[in-house]
Amino acid sequence: MALHDQRGVKRALDHAITFLEKVQHNAVARGGAGSCRGAPDGRAGSRLDRLMRFLDGFGLVRSKGQRGLHTAMVGVMMTKIFEGESDAEMRTAMEKHKIDSSNQQLMCITPRRFGKTTAVAMFCAALAIAVPGVVISIFSTARRASSLLLQQIKGFLQQIPGASAKIASSNVETIVVRDGMSYSKISSYPGQAKT
Repeated sequence: MALHDQRGVKRALDHAITFLEKVQHNAVARGGAGSCRGAPDGRAGSRLDRLMRFLDGFGLVRSKGQRGLHTAMVGVMMTKIFEGESDAEMRTAMEKHKIDSSNQQLMCITPRRFGKTTAVAMFCAALAIAVPGVVISIFSTARRASSLLLQQIKGFLQQIPGASAKIASSNVETIVVRDGMSYSKISSYPGQAKT
């Protein structure tokens, strides 16, 4: 790769990391240090704590960009995680975990080799176990990419203690995880049916 191209990639990575850091740290700047009133008491708070613990427990050192991406992805899922719980409890949990936004849409543009696939696989595995009943659909560029992503998700699921026994079914496109009476479903599809 030419030096000019390397500089462009580095600038793009620096810009993406700076953006993700701002998203992650804006809550702290607005609330001030020590503004969190402690851990949330409800079940949703414990689901969020488990999700964050699983993301840290896969035995990989996540890059700064991956941590920022995970924080933003958790923010997108806050309304699902805190479904049926109070807004005050959700805000307290967001402060505790330094989550800036609970917007239900997220768009990240990152360069190649940023760790997107691994970050998505880690997040999907952790979410499926921490938030029973969640349905996740992922669209990849081609069938090979979608199959490899699903294999990676299954590998991460198997690293979570007790999660292997919860895998109810698994095939080329879908993994179903059973937790009591709830089923989480992770599907990975190619972007075009003919690929």
